[in-house]
This record gives sequence, structure tokens and C-alpha cells, in this order.
Amino acid sequence: MRNHVKMALIAVLVTAVSSGCSSNGDSKERGVGAEKVCNNFAHESSTAAALSRIAGTDRFVEIGSKPKETLALLRSANGKIDGVEELQGSPLCSLKTTNKQDVLTIFFREAKTVITASPEGENIFTFYRTGAAALASDRIASIYFYCRMPGHREKTIINGTLERENKINLSDKELTDKQMIVINAAARQVAGELRCEKPDLVAGAPEVVSGSAKR
Repeated sequence: MRNHVKMALIAVLVTAVSSGCSSNGDSKERGVGAEKVCNNFAHESSTAAALSRIAGTDRFVEIGSKPKETLALLRSANGKIDGVEELQGSPLCSLKTTNKQDVLTIFFREAKTVITASPEGENIFTFYRTGAAALASDRIASIYFYCRMPGHREKTIINGTLERENKINLSDKELTDKQMIVINAAARQVAGELRCEKPDLVAGAPEVVSGSAKR
């Protein structure tokens, strides 16, 4: 796709996941349930169910997550990023199946601008009501929200993006809706960790406001 919205989101997802936290050997083989992965961001039953649905499994291995580094980078945000830095993201959560098949990675970064709905974007993405803007396709879900952290004079634009890497036989509508539930829950956790002032991230399943003709 040549449109600006698509390219901007795909660019966010080029960060390679090379190292991170994992469990001990025995836990790796068994995996953990969706509600327990990545600092329990999917602890609510509806979020855990959505994560299991888009993953095609209810047992996960966490390899490559960098939660402490991700939060540290966001806390150091100062609104002075340039075009190159904007494309960089840090993997808050990186999941595989117990057979080591890639499932998904959730990245967070400071953003320079918010990507909002447009006629061109609505041909590709479904847009949702949460944060400053939220959109999803069958492989990607992304949320932008404003965050004024304690000790910061200005608001920071934060972007969270979920990239799904596995193959799963679900409709595009179900994939986009459930991916949005998952990334929204992760964004709410990050906003809580950062103590953001009024990030406007809704609880539960974000409402569809416009989007792809595929729906």
C-alpha cells in the first residue's frame, strides 16, 4: 500500500526484537496463560480471551519483552524527537507459542504526530474511539494517546502498536476488534505506569467509529 497512513504504521514495526526476559526452562515448555503475560496487562477475562483468540492458543512464552526499558524511554520523552527517532519503538511485550512460533509484539514509542481518520485511511483501517486516535487492520492495531506525566510541563504523544505475526483463520472484523481490545489494555497499563493525566483510554472494548469497507 502506498498511502501515508499504512507506511507510517508499518515503519513503526521494523524494530528487531533480539533479547529480553523469559521464564525458567520448565515454564517455557508449559507456557503461561494469557492473563499472566507481560506484567498481567491482560488480566481481565475479556482481554485474555481476545488475546487467546487472535493468537490461536491460550499458552504463551514471553521472549524479547523489554518492559523496564520501554517505560524508561517513555518517561524520558521530551517532545523533541525528529523523523528518524519517531520510527523507533521498544517491545513492551513479545509473545510466542510454547512451540516457539511467533505470535505478536506490542511496541511503544514517543510519537511526533497523531494519525487520525481520513478517507484514504478508512479504506484500509477500522478506527475506534479510545485515546487520541486508534486504528486497526487484520495484522496491525495502533493507539495514540496524550500523556502529561508528573514533573512534565507538556503533554507527550505516546503510540502503542501491536503487530500480529501468526496465521489465524478469523474474519478481518474479528481480528481488528480483538486486536484493538488487546492493544487498548496494554496502553491503559502503560498510561497507569506513567501516571498519565487523562489519557482518555476507555475500559473494555473500544467502539468502532469509522473504517474499512471490509466490515
